[in-house]
Amino acid sequence: MAPNDEEIITLTTELRGLSSGKGIEDPNITKRIRPMLRRVCGIPDEAGPERARELLVERLRELLPVLDSDQQKVVGAAFPLYEIWRAPFKNQRIAKILPELEVAERTAIRWLDEACERLAQAALNQPAAPSAGAATSSSPWHTKSVEVAVVLDLATPEIHEHRTIVANQDGLSEVELSLTWALVDGKFAQADLDGLTVDVLYGGTVVTTILQSDRRVGFTLKLPRPLGRNKEHEYAFRIKLAPHHPIEPFYVCTPRYPCESFRMHVRFGADKVPHSLWKIHRTLPSEIGDSVIAREAASVDSCGEAHIDFLDLEPNLSYGLRWSFTAAEAAGGPGPC
Repeated sequence: MAPNDEEIITLTTELRGLSSGKGIEDPNITKRIRPMLRRVCGIPDEAGPERARELLVERLRELLPVLDSDQQKVVGAAFPLYEIWRAPFKNQRIAKILPELEVAERTAIRWLDEACERLAQAALNQPAAPSAGAATSSSPWHTKSVEVAVVLDLATPEIHEHRTIVANQDGLSEVELSLTWALVDGKFAQADLDGLTVDVLYGGTVVTTILQSDRRVGFTLKLPRPLGRNKEHEYAFRIKLAPHHPIEPFYVCTPRYPCESFRMHVRFGADKVPHSLWKIHRTLPSEIGDSVIAREAASVDSCGEAHIDFLDLEPNLSYGLRWSFTAAEAAGGPGPC
């Protein structure tokens, strides 16, 4: 049976109310989840705060595709649905997304109100299903957040990567990582591997570095201690790029396992701003350098930096940025995960 107007109004009001204050991070979350929202999210009456929060986030993430991209970002920040937008109060969370949206706070709030109504309609019409970003039982771990800084205006360019992972099983002691390279002057060789610098900043020790193919380098990171199921762990590392082997101009994340959020910063430098910059979203790795595919443009700020966020990354698809310094230049580059 189709939802009536009264049900839509009630659920819209409940969603708008939950986005205020501390949002889903409120310690009293079970008291703030009203009856209709509890029903459409499948939250049992006996569920404690953590379980209620988990089910609520999964359901809202599942419904995000019914919104346009700007509304998705506002909803993700307002509730918040992702760690990168956490803040004590709603206005602080909204403020985090305003530079990317390039609108005033009043407009973002209006988009949020409209999005809550659209989510209410969808929630009442669609049965609950597993979240697109939910970890599968076959994956030993999944990524909660990745934040990367690609610093290209140094004498030796560097990549800084910070991650939070969540164990899907007990006894997780190592994680397998890899980095794919596209070199301007050809394939990656063992001599290049010997000159590659990978420094762990915190959270583990690199115990093996191997050349998996002529474009992929693999790393094994040993954790300080084995993780229990659902336990989080943070680690970070720095990669120094070989100056004698320039990379093709793109940087993407192609996760092996589900990834909830990916935040990327690329510093070109104020005197080395690219002619064109494009967003790579849900793209097959083999198509990253395809010049025929239409792509959404991205922007560089006055400091010569580009910043972009992705949510609910699907395994084996690529997300990131591609750029060119001339109108005719083909694009390409390294990709983590």
